Amino acid sequence: VTGGINGDVAAYTKCWRNKWGLDGGVGTGMVLRPSSRETVEGFVEYCAQNGVGIVPQGGNTGLVGGGVPSGVGDGRDEVVLSTVRLNRLMELDPEEGVVTLDAGVVLQSAIEYCGDRGFVYPVDIGAKGTCQVGGNVSSNAGGMYYNRFGSV
Repeated sequence: VTGGINGDVAAYTKCWRNKWGLDGGVGTGMVLRPSSRETVEGFVEYCAQNGVGIVPQGGNTGLVGGGVPSGVGDGRDEVVLSTVRLNRLMELDPEEGVVTLDAGVVLQSAIEYCGDRGFVYPVDIGAKGTCQVGGNVSSNAGGMYYNRFGSV
């Protein structure tokens, strides 16, 4: 996705509460939407070699603004790396009780996947229909099961 702050990338440059993010014509002009880990690796390598900052973004449901570009800092360019298309991998090891998920898997899908196999996914928050497990991990989410299972 490319375009100026008022183009296709606008939805990626502000948090859902309109509290954090970019205004006006400053900031990122590109959103990367990889669909494989290999593509993520390529993007990260390119950005590292060229001094481009990366802002990882899941469902953009966070409450602290960590998933939106700041437009400030050391003057480097920054891109948003959306995990929305990284949503394919879901594997459960029933003997170990461990589930492996792509970062872009929607929390509700993870809850249902585990529930269908007789397990409880230990995070359940209000934004479960739109938030992604990668964001849950990065923000140490807990939700209503926190007292029993702890945070992610």
